[in-house]
Amino acid sequence: MNRIQHFPQRHLWYLCHAVAEVVEHHLPEETLIEVCHLAEADETDRLLVQALVERARFRLRPPPVRVVRGNHVEPGTEAPLDEAALLDAVRLGYYETAELCGRVLVDEADWPEDYDADFHALLHAHTVTLIAVGRPIESVWYSRIAARRWGGPALRASAHHGQAMFHSHFGGPADLDLDRAARSWGKAMTAAASIAEPELRARRTAFYENSLALAHRKNGDLATALSRIDAGLAVLDRGGQEALQHWMVLRGNRAAVLTLLGRADEALADLDHAVACDPANAQPLVDRATAFRAVGRTEEALRDLTHAIDHCVCGPEAYVNRASLLLAAGELDAALEDLRLARLLDDSCDATLVQFAEVLIDAELFAEAADLLHEWTGHDPSATVWALRARLAVAGGAAGHALATVDAGLVRHPASDVLRTERAAVLHLLRRPAEALAELDHVCAGGEGDPVVEANRVLLLVECGRQHEALARARRLLRREVSDEIRSYVRDVLAGVGHPVPTAEAADLGPVL
Repeated sequence: MNRIQHFPQRHLWYLCHAVAEVVEHHLPEETLIEVCHLAEADETDRLLVQALVERARFRLRPPPVRVVRGNHVEPGTEAPLDEAALLDAVRLGYYETAELCGRVLVDEADWPEDYDADFHALLHAHTVTLIAVGRPIESVWYSRIAARRWGGPALRASAHHGQAMFHSHFGGPADLDLDRAARSWGKAMTAAASIAEPELRARRTAFYENSLALAHRKNGDLATALSRIDAGLAVLDRGGQEALQHWMVLRGNRAAVLTLLGRADEALADLDHAVACDPANAQPLVDRATAFRAVGRTEEALRDLTHAIDHCVCGPEAYVNRASLLLAAGELDAALEDLRLARLLDDSCDATLVQFAEVLIDAELFAEAADLLHEWTGHDPSATVWALRARLAVAGGAAGHALATVDAGLVRHPASDVLRTERAAVLHLLRRPAEALAELDHVCAGGEGDPVVEANRVLLLVECGRQHEALARARRLLRREVSDEIRSYVRDVLAGVGHPVPTAEAADLGPVL
């Protein structure tokens, strides 16, 4: 069966971690696995060894594998680089092997003059591989060449879709352009309308409707995104396995849009269907957990995430989301364990690093937070990382160093509201309320900002002796839909008994003085 959604390159790494966990549970203590000819092995074996070693280091245990050399029998004949090897490698996400096969079977091959379905299948597998290994422009070139060489509406549609994906997902920063992507998907839709075979025409139309929905979603037009997905579902025939895959993808994406629209209760019907159809797939479980949490069903959200982690191959998202639920339940140690595991699976994700650092600082685990943020040495830290470094300095009693850190961050990110807000907090600690107020006024640009920021503007106006302005701003703030915690905080400030220390609920809303 053809896959319409291919594994990302890191999926094999997640799979090897899942296999390594099984090995850990069944391997007797102090057993040592000796591995030879690792240099000749494919990526599955090398990544499994790497996962076993890294998991042992994470658990502060000796590695259970040792690479040996010596008088061992040389490995047998290398695996053939044939058509079946390429198609299987792409289906399973073994992209190093797929890249080797594609080089022989497509890059260096003589293309047939007339359209050949078998060669086209190899070409499609090769273009998927090129995207996975970070060579998207070559994938676009091959799709264009195929469309020009063999013609036909299906190939033209594929070429336009490849161009759209380059501008929406896989290109460099200068190439990403949702408007250009949407125009290419529009051309793909036009070409697909001329496909003679009804089922293929319906699948392609649904696929491109879903793609256009993605563009609208990224542009913030959720209503149009939803209508596009519904239009795709309306034309889709669920008679075959490939059509069923499209049906599941569209329903999953519709659920995501419904959740963003605040209609998570409606999204659950789509997600229940996705989980039932593919119970071994972690993503529908993770998505359903998000919807459960949005409607306040946190125990069911935690159940889905735990099932995904225990029974599926999943990436860091499941661990990060479960950590958030565990934190809300007051289970700090379990949440920290999940965040550490998420970092073990993927240490390149900024969002995970930021969340982990915030939790460590709040838990007063300053040494681990400092080590985590130190990993950015040699990189260009985001504005949030600069702000966390400043917050860590404050926690260590070095407010002056914190201010210097924020100022250094603003040199790199002069338009960052995160850093401006953090600078206001540090200035307040240094008893410079007028300067702190100026920073928050800059963040709000003369208008009204986040409720937490507005509450702190009230505090700073009081400290600057501008009580009438403070009262007027407080009245406007309290007419808004804000938490009871914010209301109590503002009233205490106006009563002269407030303290510039936020509660946990207020802190969740954003930086607070």
